[in-house]
Amino acid sequence: MAAIELYSTPLFTDANLISYYRMEGNSNDAKGLHNGADTNVSYHANYGKFGQGAIVTIAAGNGINLGNTSDFNFTSSNFSFSFWFAPKDNANNKTLFSRGQYVIDGYFCSIFTSGANVDLGFYTNQDGVVQANRTSTVFELDTMHHVAIVREGSVVTIYKNAAECSYSAHEAVTNPLTSTKNFYILRYELTTYEPNAYMDDFAIFNRALTTDEVSKLYTGDWPTEGGAFLLNFI
Repeated sequence: MAAIELYSTPLFTDANLISYYRMEGNSNDAKGLHNGADTNVSYHANYGKFGQGAIVTIAAGNGINLGNTSDFNFTSSNFSFSFWFAPKDNANNKTLFSRGQYVIDGYFCSIFTSGANVDLGFYTNQDGVVQANRTSTVFELDTMHHVAIVREGSVVTIYKNAAECSYSAHEAVTNPLTSTKNFYILRYELTTYEPNAYMDDFAIFNRALTTDEVSKLYTGDWPTEGGAFLLNFI
């Protein structure tokens, strides 16, 4: 089977899918109410896994701003992020998405130099404290990878192409401190952390995705009935 866009899977109608960004020429929210505001973001079929994808011009303050909403303010609740991305270089400490700041509040996801490629880290933050979950699994340049980051209880699991990553740091999660910062895609709260990477099919859930759901998002192997996929065509 081949991977299919989340839009055409049963997860699109999941009540716990808060927001979903198909990156088809814009950062509109295909599921919820949180359209993005773009600053020097480009969209093209060459940048996407399904149709178009996004890339940001590397300069301070550029990226996709989803604004400040309590819908993204995960503290004690479970959550999941699902997206496809392709790193274009191995520059160190560049942020794929964020709602918060290191050792202050909220959470963020960044990529780091790992030889000729990159690894990936997800960080939850409280005042003066951080919990690091960073992969030793590498993500090859110029290749589209499916990533799922799943928080269930005190455990964060990071998947690359449906397989759980190996970790260089895998710390139990303390509840992220409430954040009033904006949610950014392809940008960090502070400037100069913009990544050189393609981004597509970015989804935010306020529950933990199961291992089976993560697998299906990568493989496209969704249930069938009478030989046809049970998909959502809207």
